[in-house]
Amino acid sequence: MVGHPSSNSSIIVQQLASSALVVLPPTDPDVCMDVFECDITATLDNVAPLKHYTRRCSHVANKWLTNEAVTAKRASRRLERSFLRDRTAASYAAYQAARTKANELVTSSRTQYIAGEVASSSDNPRSLWRTVNRLLYPGGALSRYGDRSDIDVVTGFSEFCCEKLQRITDIIVHTLTSWLLPTTDEFD
Repeated sequence: MVGHPSSNSSIIVQQLASSALVVLPPTDPDVCMDVFECDITATLDNVAPLKHYTRRCSHVANKWLTNEAVTAKRASRRLERSFLRDRTAASYAAYQAARTKANELVTSSRTQYIAGEVASSSDNPRSLWRTVNRLLYPGGALSRYGDRSDIDVVTGFSEFCCEKLQRITDIIVHTLTSWLLPTTDEFD
């Protein structure tokens, strides 16, 4: 495992001492700077390579999560990655405990959010109904087919099938008539 670059300073000094800049120094200052940059980059890449991390950008779909639940979820995911890296019983037990706590906090924060939403609109039946529909269908996706109604989808599918069957019938009739109709050459 590569430590902090300062702990490998003797290796860095050794590699830079044997670099092209020291062994065969260029006379042109511009070339000298290019060689210096290449040597430093190569040495640092060798001794302390860059590590690239990809962090998922999350969208706030769960606006009902409390800060405590978000923190618990992050800790659970961190411990899960630690367990997947270490594969020890202790890291698995820590991950399980954190996951259980995070699930409990997520469930309680969702329950509190839904109860608060329903309670805030319980004085008006129309508002309550709208709130319940919004909670049950959070994406506003009350229709399964976008903006089209079920009857439009069924009618469109029926028309498609009828047209397809008509095309197949026409092809069969055309093929059969071309096979069965005698040509004038056969009677000569």
